[in-house]
Order: sequence, then structure tokens, then C-alpha cells
Amino acid sequence: MAPPVVLNPRPGELILDLAAAPGSKTTQMSEMMEWRGTIVANDVSPSRINALSSNIQRMGCMNVVINRADGRRIHRIYGEIFDRVLLDAPCSSIGQVRRSWEALKRWNQNLVERISVLQRDLAIAAYKALKPGGLMVYSTCTFDPEENELVVQSLVNRGAEVVKFDIPGLKTREGLVEWEGVKLDDSLAYTRRIYPHLNDTEGFYIALLRKVPI
Repeated sequence: MAPPVVLNPRPGELILDLAAAPGSKTTQMSEMMEWRGTIVANDVSPSRINALSSNIQRMGCMNVVINRADGRRIHRIYGEIFDRVLLDAPCSSIGQVRRSWEALKRWNQNLVERISVLQRDLAIAAYKALKPGGLMVYSTCTFDPEENELVVQSLVNRGAEVVKFDIPGLKTREGLVEWEGVKLDDSLAYTRRIYPHLNDTEGFYIALLRKVPI
């Protein structure tokens, strides 16, 4: 539940939850906004849309609009209109191992490399959908740098500003600024890694970015 806290959506804003299903973060943001403003909750899977719709109705989130589209093309549908965007990206889920060994059983390097391409495409689309000056959270429940820092680096290469943040009551570690001999932007230290042993939680990665006006 940390990514919505970092994004901090405000009442009256226009928010995009790009990979929203099953909806826990969507409903959390709806309440944070006091049900004022609009959240566009997008997902590509019809079966996951069903779960998303059910949770939104169950929680009485009247300011949520459900959208089914390929998130990689979302900016072509809406343009640069969103005040804030949340991308809790599909990932290899290795941070969930302490909850389920299934995450470890399905993990392999080929999966990481394949899904990192999707993550990068989704992140670029999310960034393009932001208003100039808007804020975006990119998060995963994995530790692989290919799915985390390297994706954020692709946004920095497009002019994104990495914003420093803290999560009160949660112990975190800085993001990596080097991986396998490749130097990354120093600002990636402002991203945060949440390790299971620090808080007795699952593992997570969170980055907060601002779209710098041209």
C-alpha cells in the first residue's frame, strides 16, 4: 500500500492507475482523494477487469472510471492530461517469496529480461500521459535491477526528474546507481528498495518521478 502514499493523490485531481487490477491501490487512492476528482483505472485483462470492477463497487468508489486498454498505448488515447500516474507494474514478483514459494519457482532470468521490456514500454507510456510538472510513481514487487532502476533510468534519459521521498515508519534502502559495471544516474539513489528483513514485510521497489516541463 506504499505506492499511493508516495504518489499522494489530492482531491479534485485527475489520476491514472495504469495497471490497476485487482484494485487495492485504486480504492486506496479514491479514499485519499475523498472521492473528489477522477481516477482512470486501466487494465488490459478482461478477467482482471472483473475483479477490479467488483472491488471498486464494493468499496463505493464513485470517482473511479474503469478503462480497458493496452497500457503501452494509453498516451495515444488520452494525451498529456493526468496530474499523477501510478504504475504498479507487472513483474517477476520475487519480492513475494516469503509469502509464496511459487514466485521463486517461476523466476528465471529469461522472465526478467522479457518482462523488463514490457515494463519499460508501460513506464514510457505512463510518463507521456502526464501533464508537464505532473508526478508519477513506478513500483514493483521485485528486486531485479533490470525491472527497477534500469526502467527508471530509461525515463531519466527522456528528461524525467527523480524526486526524493520518505515513507514515515518504513525502513528503506537507496536505489542502485550502478549495476554490472554500468553507471546509472546518481539521482536513482532517491528511489527506494524495501527489503523483507527491514520491516517484516514483502519486498518492494518505489520510484517517484516528475515530468519536467520543456
